[in-house]
Amino acid sequence: MISSFRFVIRNLKNQIKSIIDTTLISIIQNPLGSIGFICILLLFVWFFVWSSQNGLLSFDSITLWDWLDLLLIPLSLALAGFIFTRSERLRKNNSDNQKLQDSLLISYLDKMKELVIDRNLSQCNSTDSISLYARAITFTTLTQMSGINKGLMLRFLAETGIINGESPPVNMQGADLDKLDFYSFDIHEKWPYLENTYVIKGISFNKINLAKANLAYSSFDHISITDSDLSFSFLLGVDFTDASIENCKMYYAKLQEANLTNVNISGSDLRGAMLISANLRGAVIVNSRLEGATFGANYFTGSRARDAILDKIDLSGTTFDDTTIWPNNFDPVQKGAINISNNN
Repeated sequence: MISSFRFVIRNLKNQIKSIIDTTLISIIQNPLGSIGFICILLLFVWFFVWSSQNGLLSFDSITLWDWLDLLLIPLSLALAGFIFTRSERLRKNNSDNQKLQDSLLISYLDKMKELVIDRNLSQCNSTDSISLYARAITFTTLTQMSGINKGLMLRFLAETGIINGESPPVNMQGADLDKLDFYSFDIHEKWPYLENTYVIKGISFNKINLAKANLAYSSFDHISITDSDLSFSFLLGVDFTDASIENCKMYYAKLQEANLTNVNISGSDLRGAMLISANLRGAVIVNSRLEGATFGANYFTGSRARDAILDKIDLSGTTFDDTTIWPNNFDPVQKGAINISNNN
């Protein structure tokens, strides 16, 4: 019978180390291997505890290094194997998902090309069967696309003209453009501030989801967006000249350096929006919410941090509070805004 734990360590140490390589190979090939290894390790621990409680083992001569030598190294290797396996599995899943999305996008573009070229989709009314089919496959494909591929799809639709105008062949009302990404896949891969990456004009969007969209440095002049969600969207340097944005969620939108000249924003929620260095000359922001929005660069440093341009702005019926940051010497009340902090 074994009377010393040190004797057990000497006998088990080589055996444990000899099976580590085999165990790690099993872990890499099969994630369940890590669970099995941990179960075996727990079984060893239980055996030692049970043996000590029954007087079969003595811990008087055990040192901290003995514990570390026996347990820490195998546990560390098992954890490393588990992390490696998980990262490899995630990488493979991402690669497979990207291949699937690319395949879906190519299939979609082939179908749309046939409709545009062979079936004259651009000449159809929105109620024609061809238009309804095009809308159906567009919406179905959008739900499966990443933000970048959604950006590619929207560019294709805009360039072919089938979503342009007041009554386009493909009506985009209710489209899921969540996390739409126009910027990151363009040639402008490096920061800093670059010229506009893309131009979309004269399109009307109604009840679309653009939450967390990345539209940086793109141009949407004369565009109409109503009853849509642009919350948390990245709109750095975007051009919304003469655009109409009505009844939209825009809270915490990033609008630094945006061109909002003559924009018409009514009934929209811009709480927490960032608008430093934005140009709002002649903008009409009526019956909207600006609590927590930032227009002034008072608390910001850097050569690009400037107050928003608010010349000839109309804030009639728009609310703000003490957390709204305005440029120095600007009085929003004179422009028609209402400070709701005074009502508390």
